Amino acid sequence: MNEQELTSKFYEFLEKEKNYPSKSLLRQTPAYSFKGQRIQPDLLILDTRIGEYIGLVEFKENINPNIKKSVRIRIESYLLSLKNESLPYYLVFPLDSNDFQILVIGDENEWIPITKKEFPEFETLSAKKKIEEKEIERELEKEIVVELEKKKKNKEKLSLWTLTSLTVGILTAIISFYTSSSIDYIGNDNLKIEKTRLEIEFLKDKILKLDSLKNNTLSYKDTVYIKDSSATFKNVEKRLSIIEKGLLSNPKKTLEIENIYDEIDLISQKIENQNEIITLKNENLKTKIDLLNALVLGMILALFGSVIGYVITNLTEKRKNNS
Repeated sequence: MNEQELTSKFYEFLEKEKNYPSKSLLRQTPAYSFKGQRIQPDLLILDTRIGEYIGLVEFKENINPNIKKSVRIRIESYLLSLKNESLPYYLVFPLDSNDFQILVIGDENEWIPITKKEFPEFETLSAKKKIEEKEIERELEKEIVVELEKKKKNKEKLSLWTLTSLTVGILTAIISFYTSSSIDYIGNDNLKIEKTRLEIEFLKDKILKLDSLKNNTLSYKDTVYIKDSSATFKNVEKRLSIIEKGLLSNPKKTLEIENIYDEIDLISQKIENQNEIITLKNENLKTKIDLLNALVLGMILALFGSVIGYVITNLTEKRKNNS
């Protein structure tokens, strides 16, 4: 029996004994090139209802170990090109002029013979393909669920990382606000002190001018020489008249000197009080800054730990996926 006769007998066997529709038996099969070789099987069985291949058959006039090996390599290469590696395939060769033998890959991954009764019906192959498709769908669904879970976990980690970063940012903003406010307050206090100091300098200049005016008004160049009681009286009278004249000519400036001295004392006391307040505020500010620095350091360490945990988790998941 030659290969053409063998093909005709096997087609008749499929249609009459196994109820295969003639339209499902593709004599003209698509060819593929694999490693520079053209591969085209003898028969592809198609389930037209689902539009999927459900089996493949190769015919040979004679059989030996080399033929078995080469046929298997060609078929598996073809299925790899077809992207349907789970497709069942069969090798058929003649036993005599009227009968043939069917081989299939068995549990031990070798060609084994099966009887004609053991060859699957059309509906059996179709059902097997549907089951495989459902299994593939279930696997895809599982992969999708796993991927969604991974995305959910990554999203949770990213949310935690974002929340931590936001917390650190808020703390930094609070620290900057309080620090700048305290510095501004200290600056305002320093401006007040500087203003007070300038006022004191102004008052001192004013006192100097008043002293100069007083000296010019109340002083005289005559030297008193006591010669006798009458001369002494005249000189004393003269000095008193000069003092009286000075007081009468500008009594406001004369009396204002004491008030200015009192005001200087009050301003000096204010400066001392202000310096004490600033010192206390600086100490309180330093305590607050130290506390905030400790909090920020703790948050930074927590953030650093979160990032390291995030990276390690992703690397572990990638290694698991790769393995």
